[in-house]
Amino acid sequence: MNEGIVTEKVVIYDDTLSVLESIMASIMYTLVIVVVLLMVFVFYSFGINKNTFGMTPAFVTAFFMFLVPAVNISEVNIVEIDFKKSKIFTTQKIVFYKKVKVVNAIEFEYVALNKSNFSYVITIWYKGNRHFTILSFYKKEKALLYARLLCKQMEVDLLDKTSGFSKWIDNSDL
Repeated sequence: MNEGIVTEKVVIYDDTLSVLESIMASIMYTLVIVVVLLMVFVFYSFGINKNTFGMTPAFVTAFFMFLVPAVNISEVNIVEIDFKKSKIFTTQKIVFYKKVKVVNAIEFEYVALNKSNFSYVITIWYKGNRHFTILSFYKKEKALLYARLLCKQMEVDLLDKTSGFSKWIDNSDL
């Protein structure tokens, strides 16, 4: 097929919503809208008096009780690397909000696989002793496989620090 073609941007991490997450988020956002409309209806029908003003904390509590999980469920994070321009793009999307952060990585040096308390963390190191943490996995095998594939794509070496000592794995050995 097209073996020698290097793509400019490579998506390293993409946690787009599944169908179940989309359904749950839409239900939560619908409940947020229902709470707001109910609050407007109550204040419009009964006016602003002592009784309706006393119901405000209940409306605010219900509003945030549905809004916070909706935002958490509908958050999408995407990490992309542009090899030609040596940039790392992180995109965070929540419904209509989109934030893109660009990290200028002058030259990629290596990928490190570290053992954390309960997970294995993959970090990209680039020139200037700077790093960018990408993902964490709970299983060592998955983390090592992902790190190796990432090293092959980036054409850099792997530093495996999951055991008691550091182990360099050359890109040609991956």
